Amino acid sequence: MDKRACLCLSLAAALLVPVSAAATPDPPVLHDARSVGMAGAGVAFTDSAMAIYHNPAALDQIPHYSVAAAFTPVLPSATAPLGAQGAGFSSGTAFVPLFFAGGALRLFERFVVGAAIYSTGGFGAKYESVPAIGNQDIELKVGGIEIAIPVSFRIIDGLSVAVALRLAYNQQKVDLVMPPTGPAGPTTVSQDLSGFGTPGVQAGIFYQPMRQLRIGLNYSSKISNELSGTATVTSAQGIQSGDARAEYNIAHFFRAGLAYATLADRLLLVGEFYARFYDEANDQLQTILTVNGQDTALPAVPLNWKNHYGGRWAAEFKLPWKLSARAGYTLANSAVPESTAGPFTSPPGLMHAVAFGGGWSGESLSIDAGAAFAFASETTSSPSLNGSPAGDYKLLVTTLALSATWRR
Repeated sequence: MDKRACLCLSLAAALLVPVSAAATPDPPVLHDARSVGMAGAGVAFTDSAMAIYHNPAALDQIPHYSVAAAFTPVLPSATAPLGAQGAGFSSGTAFVPLFFAGGALRLFERFVVGAAIYSTGGFGAKYESVPAIGNQDIELKVGGIEIAIPVSFRIIDGLSVAVALRLAYNQQKVDLVMPPTGPAGPTTVSQDLSGFGTPGVQAGIFYQPMRQLRIGLNYSSKISNELSGTATVTSAQGIQSGDARAEYNIAHFFRAGLAYATLADRLLLVGEFYARFYDEANDQLQTILTVNGQDTALPAVPLNWKNHYGGRWAAEFKLPWKLSARAGYTLANSAVPESTAGPFTSPPGLMHAVAFGGGWSGESLSIDAGAAFAFASETTSSPSLNGSPAGDYKLLVTTLALSATWRR
């Protein structure tokens, strides 16, 4: 395989894996419209089957059983310095549908079990007619699904613990172009990888020392992913296709929060801290390409990811007619440093998110809707290690959500 093809596939790997491994700050939330309207908070107060995602120990709040479903489309829009003379160039707005479906059942007085399937993340962006690469198109699509099977145990009244088995599947598709350097024309690469990760663990603690105060902690272990698929390179030398494989780790994830009810339980105040430990998860990315039975190790891509820390503050107020109004704010640092900034990742620096929502709660049924808007912007002073130019990088992620829960 020629050097331009190897370079093109290396660029594909550099752009692809940081997003798929959740190296950028996540959308403010992925599931549960109540949580979406509160900027992603939920580790301390979720009292339905949605707790499988937020904190499985909180399943102890379910009297007998609960089922829940959510539809959460994410609409990302990115801008990168891919225009003429490094001018900003927009990807347009993509549509990434995410979902949650799950249920939980109290088997015994102290035990609650559950199961859920949900999207773990999703991103999509397409830059059309990019001047920096000869008016060609580049596109990225990333998605993941996870199955969780939790067991919650009440130690004493007001204190419960839980552990859950996690099974993850990820899929990534990318189409990239290397700009033409002469009469030979551009070189294009299409890469499609997917695979299951090693089983992971989720553990949680739920503590309610008094009626008005609830405290939650949740930990998700690192998952190693082995992805495999195909890669096709088209250039003036012809079309070359082969098998491709790569490995990366999804970082450890920790959340801690508290929820305090006041004003005769009409007002719920929430604070939450979370962290993803990317610093030790991946030092670099190594992709192996197999053509005609011969393995070629593409140049290793340094990632330089930083740990990702964030805080959430939210409130929920109960209105007449069984209605509720919600709002929240998130502040987090990007895991992507300036040295590896790119058109498919969050910009370096800080990401903000504002959210609002509302819902109706009957005796057993709750219906909720929410929206969150995450945004970040940063100007880099030098080209990144993956070849992306210096300039202005911007990202806007709109998250919408509609969910229904049944709790008895």
